[in-house]
Amino acid sequence: MFIVTGVYTQRDPRKTDLYKILDQYFDEFKRVYPERFEESYGPWRSEIEEAVRGYLNCGIFDTGFAKIYCPECDSYYVLPFSCKKYTLCPGCQEKRSLCWSEWLCEEVAQEVAHRQYVFTIPHVLPGFFPRNRYLLKELSRVAWESVKEFFQILCPQAGEDAVAGGVSCPQTCGNLLNWHPHIHMLITDGLFANDGTFYSLPELTSEELDDLTRLFRAKVINMLRDKALLSEELANKILSWRHNSGFSVHNKVRIEAGDREGLERVARYIIRSPVS
Repeated sequence: MFIVTGVYTQRDPRKTDLYKILDQYFDEFKRVYPERFEESYGPWRSEIEEAVRGYLNCGIFDTGFAKIYCPECDSYYVLPFSCKKYTLCPGCQEKRSLCWSEWLCEEVAQEVAHRQYVFTIPHVLPGFFPRNRYLLKELSRVAWESVKEFFQILCPQAGEDAVAGGVSCPQTCGNLLNWHPHIHMLITDGLFANDGTFYSLPELTSEELDDLTRLFRAKVINMLRDKALLSEELANKILSWRHNSGFSVHNKVRIEAGDREGLERVARYIIRSPVS
């Protein structure tokens, strides 16, 4: 007696909602973009069309495939080419996130506790970023510098040269695919001294997290002022707002030392595809 537990079925991207939407409406979107979206999101970028066209050809036999031979079972099968257009294509991005999280856990991360930090900025500021994409890199740098300085203040016994270990991933959309630049960071929950000794950090109080948020706020505003993107008037207005002027830092997700599964899960999350 044979029991069939599952049969592999080749995926057909053309049946998905995302494929149908892009296939039907992308050309019209490109046509109306200068009139309807350029003012808010900046000029048309060639990367947009490259990613969409690649995705529309991903996993489609009509656009090319490879013939693969298996010596163990002496048989052939065919595999359609993939686009490798990360972030837009859910399939390719999922493979990338799995490979990246495995590499991070095996080759980079130490056997210590980690935390996820999420740095967000107020709604009045994201308008700078669509036209200046390099600012996402600057925002990531500012978030890292804020963490580095603040951790050294919290843990002086580790030494003035002690640093945390971490990775930073900018994200540009919210849960509803709205434009929402923010930074995800996966950081060791402590500092490494020059001799390799790891010093764990205590749980941050709400007041300490507010202090970190204020440090991040000051560095972001100074960065924008230095680049002549933010006037003194607007900078002072933002600083006068209550509750850290719309800036926030979240750090409630902690991964215990040795929790490989939890670390991989968070690593996959911070570089997730906006569409899944």
